[in-house]
Amino acid sequence: MATKEFILQGFTGRTHANAVREIFDIQQIELVILSVAFVSDSGVQEIADKLSPHSATCTIFAGIRNDITSIQGLESLLGLANKLFVVDTGSRSILFHPKLYFVKGVDRAKLVIGSANLTLGGLNNNIEAGMLIDFDLTDATDRSSVEKIEEQFRSLANDYPEN
Repeated sequence: MATKEFILQGFTGRTHANAVREIFDIQQIELVILSVAFVSDSGVQEIADKLSPHSATCTIFAGIRNDITSIQGLESLLGLANKLFVVDTGSRSILFHPKLYFVKGVDRAKLVIGSANLTLGGLNNNIEAGMLIDFDLTDATDRSSVEKIEEQFRSLANDYPEN
């Protein structure tokens, strides 16, 4: 059964950077998915050492129609991900905005989901709320939840290849 930890960055000692780095501590990592609205190079550098060993299994979705995501951040991600999808909704009134950091191993998967973007502010400095969920993949309910996460992001890549 999954365990959960609430993170309220700015009011507790816990930061999203700590939580995101922690999700990479599971054994036999098979899949990494990151999805964020905003990317900065300083944010990427916060977790680059954790992403780098898993670049072959890493897929990243990053919003770009927001005047915040930087080319430097995207260039840094190019060397850290097997697949980098830059998501442009084609509209200033509808932004790609989901923020999650997901790592799956053989027996466990961990997910940080909340308001933290892949920026220095989002991972460390801003007041951000999120949840760290530790899934037990030997539990059928947890495994089903993880499969749904994987399927949704696989569908994004397949259904919108122009991004």
